[in-house]
Amino acid sequence: MGGARTRLHMQIAVNALAATRGGAVTMLKPFLSALRRLEHDWQFTVYVRDARLEVDLSSLGVTTVVLRTGRGRRSWLELIGLDRRARKDGAILMLNLLNSGSLVPRLPSITWQRNALYFDRRWLVRQPIRMRLEAALRRSVALLACRASVATVAPSRAMAGYVQDWPLGRGMRIVVIPHGVDAERFTPVKDRPREGGFTIGVIGHAASHRGHVAAVQVLGAVRRRGVDATLLLTVPRYGNPAFQSAVDDAAATADLLGLSEHVTFGGETSDPAAWYRRIDLLLIPSECESFCFPLVEGFASGLPVVTSGLPALREIAGDLALHGETPLKMATCILDLYKEPEVQRLQRSDLERMRAEDFAWGDMAVKLRALVIEILHGVRR
Repeated sequence: MGGARTRLHMQIAVNALAATRGGAVTMLKPFLSALRRLEHDWQFTVYVRDARLEVDLSSLGVTTVVLRTGRGRRSWLELIGLDRRARKDGAILMLNLLNSGSLVPRLPSITWQRNALYFDRRWLVRQPIRMRLEAALRRSVALLACRASVATVAPSRAMAGYVQDWPLGRGMRIVVIPHGVDAERFTPVKDRPREGGFTIGVIGHAASHRGHVAAVQVLGAVRRRGVDATLLLTVPRYGNPAFQSAVDDAAATADLLGLSEHVTFGGETSDPAAWYRRIDLLLIPSECESFCFPLVEGFASGLPVVTSGLPALREIAGDLALHGETPLKMATCILDLYKEPEVQRLQRSDLERMRAEDFAWGDMAVKLRALVIEILHGVRR
C-alpha cells in the first residue's frame, strides 16, 4: 500500500469491554502493539471494563477508557451506546474484538467472532436446555451485529464455518485472520529427561468445554498401559466459583479411577513459558475451540502435542500434532509419542517451532491493516 493512502491520521475505537480473562486479555496488548508498529499515525482509543488493562496498555501510546458497568449497561453499551461514544470521541472506525457490536452502527465496524461455544452445533447439542437457550440468544445478537458490520473476522476457517452454519450467517462474508502468538517468548527444551515419570500438562481455566474430565480419563488409560504418568492442570482445586463444578467433576473422576495422587491442581500460572518447561507433553482435550493459543505455544516450546481432533485444532496443527476424538484414542496417541525415537522427536520439535512462527502478531496486523484500508476506501467512495 502506498504512503499517501496509508499515512493517514486516523482515530480507531477498540471495543474490548468483554476482555476480562483468557485469550481476550492475552491478545489485546500484542495485537495493539503490532498495529502501532505498523501504522504510527493511527490513534487508538480502547474501551475496557477492567482498570488493570488500562495500566497494562499505558506503555503503548493508546488512549484507554475504563467504563465501569453492570451487566445490563454493558449490553446497552455494546449494542448501542459505545458506537455513539466512539463517534463523540472522534473515531472513524470501530474494531469490536469480542463477538458483539452495535446493532445500528453509524461508524463502519469490524466485528470478530471467536467464541465457538455459541455456534458449534456438536458442542451445543450435548448441553442442557438452559445453556442452549442462552447460546441461541447470544448467537442471534452476535449475528445481527455481524450483519450490521462492514466486515466479520474469524480466527480460523473452522470458526467461519460455525458462523455460516446458522441461517443468519449464511452468505455472510467472513475474513479469516488467525490470532498471533509471540513464539519468541517460548524456548524449546531439546533434552527432556524422563527419569521420575512422564508429565502430561493441560493449560487453561476450568470451563467445562476445556475437557478436564477427559484429561483425567486419558491419564488413567495411559497409566493402565504401564507408563508412570502424572497430570498437571493450571486450575486451583478451590477458589473460582464460576468453574468450581467443572473442577469438582475432574476431582471426582480422579477419585473414582484411583488417580488422585497423580493429578495436580496447580493453580493459574503467571509464566506460561516456564510452565511448559515443566511438562513432557501438552494435552488439549477441548470439546469446543475456535483457535487455541496453547496449541501454538506448545509448538513454540517444542512439546509433543495431542489434541481432541476438533476442526480448528486440526487446521492449526495439521499432522504435527496427534489427534484422538476420545480419551482412549488420545491416550493411544500419547503412548505413540512416548515411544517416539529421539531423532524423530527432535525433528518434530523443529517443525513445530517453524509452524508456530506462522502465527505472528505482525502477520495478523498486516492482514487487518489491509482490511481496514479496504473498508475506509470503500466508505469514501
